[in-house]
Amino acid sequence: MANPNRADWLNDMDIWVITGPANAGKIELGYLITDIALGKGLDTLLAFNVREFSQVESLLKMRQIPPSMLVLVAEEWPIKDMLPQAERLFVLKEGDQDKVARIHQWAIDKGLMPAAEADHA
Repeated sequence: MANPNRADWLNDMDIWVITGPANAGKIELGYLITDIALGKGLDTLLAFNVREFSQVESLLKMRQIPPSMLVLVAEEWPIKDMLPQAERLFVLKEGDQDKVARIHQWAIDKGLMPAAEADHA
């Protein structure tokens, strides 16, 4: 049975943050990371346009079991009230869509995701 104390969930979660302007490829990268994580058995929650962490907490309230990982997509950093374990792993710039496409192809080539999952990226 899942831990009913949702505040405790956050202590055990990996939180990855992708930032960048519109049209930088951050949404595609968020889907790509989520697809890879799900393919490896990690229950992953993907959230877009995150401006403050309370938005994520609202999403978590709808769940009965905690995700292993949060992937957050935002335009600005820092995100208000973000937890200290959050890692801003990707800072994209306008025009980085080609880099995201290369990462997607790399994931396919390494067998991390099937080529059929190209619908998201």
